[in-house]
This record gives sequence, C-alpha cells and structure tokens, in this order.
Amino acid sequence: MHGHNWKVEVEVCGNNLDNIGMVKDFKEIRKMTKKVVDELDHRFLNDLNAFKDINPTAENIAKYIHNQLSLAFNEDNDIEVKSIKLWETDKSAVKYPFKPATSLTPANPAKAPEQIATPSKVLLTLIPA
Repeated sequence: MHGHNWKVEVEVCGNNLDNIGMVKDFKEIRKMTKKVVDELDHRFLNDLNAFKDINPTAENIAKYIHNQLSLAFNEDNDIEVKSIKLWETDKSAVKYPFKPATSLTPANPAKAPEQIATPSKVLLTLIPA
C-alpha cells in the first residue's frame, strides 16, 4: 500500500456570467472540490464504495471526482464540469472525460460573449498531511 499527493485541476464552463462577470466563483469551486477530495484523503480507496468493484487508478479517481462535482453543480443548470485533470506527479496526469464535453457549446457562435461557453479553471493542490 502506498499514498499519493494529488493535484486536482477542475475546469467548469457555462453559457452565462453572473452579475459580477464570472461563471462560478473560484472560491466556491475550491470549496466544492475540497469537499469531494476530503472523502478520499487518508483513506484506503479500495474500501470505499466507489472503488469496491473498480481499481482506484488515476483515471477512475478523476472520473469519480468529475461525477461527484457534476452532482454538486447540478443545481446550477447552466454550469457544467468540463473536465478533471488529476496530477499524480509534476509530469504525470490524466484528464477526464477523455473526449471534450459539448453539451454547453453554443448553437450560434455569433452570440454575445457573455452567452458563449466560458471556461473557468482552478488548480486545487491537495497535499495530505
């Protein structure tokens, strides 16, 4: 058994900006991501329900984080978790989903900038104590 120090990069997109010009406040994205990742921190992942039947590879962990954050963002119908990039080392990472998300791609690219899918990226570094 061995542990990892993961870095989690979250990319969200949305069709609308809020009243101060953001898709979603970075602090809120960090807070939601930390809540999901804390469920995994200092745990034997094979004992968790999410990994009972699948190997807790970086790919499966990225998928798990993506799915959990997608549920958390579900109340914001115009916001989508576009991708999760999970860094195992400074040079090794996986990205989920493995193909681009397209559900929020605007039908008319000539629309005003505030209506075009605008990505917001947050790099959340979580290093277990």
